[in-house]
Amino acid sequence: MKDDSNMEMYADPANYDIESGPIELDNTILLELALQTSGPMLELGCGTGRVTIPFAERGFDITGLDIESGMLAHAQTKAKALPIKWICDDTRNFNLETQYALIFTYGSVFQHLLSRSDQEAMLACVRKHLAEDGKFVIDIGFKRPTSMMNVPEKQAWYSFVDGKGREVQVSGTDHYDHLQQIWYQTLYRHWPEADEPKEGQPERLALRYIMPQEMESLLYYNGFTVLSRYGDWRGNPLTADGYLQIYVCTHRR
Repeated sequence: MKDDSNMEMYADPANYDIESGPIELDNTILLELALQTSGPMLELGCGTGRVTIPFAERGFDITGLDIESGMLAHAQTKAKALPIKWICDDTRNFNLETQYALIFTYGSVFQHLLSRSDQEAMLACVRKHLAEDGKFVIDIGFKRPTSMMNVPEKQAWYSFVDGKGREVQVSGTDHYDHLQQIWYQTLYRHWPEADEPKEGQPERLALRYIMPQEMESLLYYNGFTVLSRYGDWRGNPLTADGYLQIYVCTHRR
């Protein structure tokens, strides 16, 4: 089941790549785990292949799964002849004929699932597709209560240069529904130096924020054992002032 209202920020795959920037795998726990893996790998929510393609370039047997067909089409164009299997499917109900030695997310994919039932559906799919001794790596943005402030007026966020060489100024608003634990963002793009300065359509994104103890309980009661947890992809510890939660899991026995 696809919620188009939560996919607006992914409508332009080429500019998404430029805006997001490159990913460096060297010296990351993700690459370290992949090097210890003997068997196929699966990335959930692979988008434009920003992580999938570098792994394939290093010779890994990897599949990329995403619900957005436009993102996957762009990924396939970038990948050229690399032997990557691309699958357009939903992380909540995919059914593949392979078990994977390593399944992972990169980019807070899990937070796009806004209800516990959706989260548990994804974890059930992961458990079904994870090899007996396989590893599951999941990343989640870490929001602290002091940072969860409603910002109803547009604030400048950042700027970048788009594919046509034009500066794009990005601003946005934030709203937190603390009862449902959902962070609503609205993003606005402005091209001040275009031949005719213009504003893009507002783009919405909703993310479920999840606290560490809640996440560990969710993993435990859905059949996983947390082997280790980190505060970033470099392997630094999870701390109260970090910006990421990363969990390395396996089947709970």
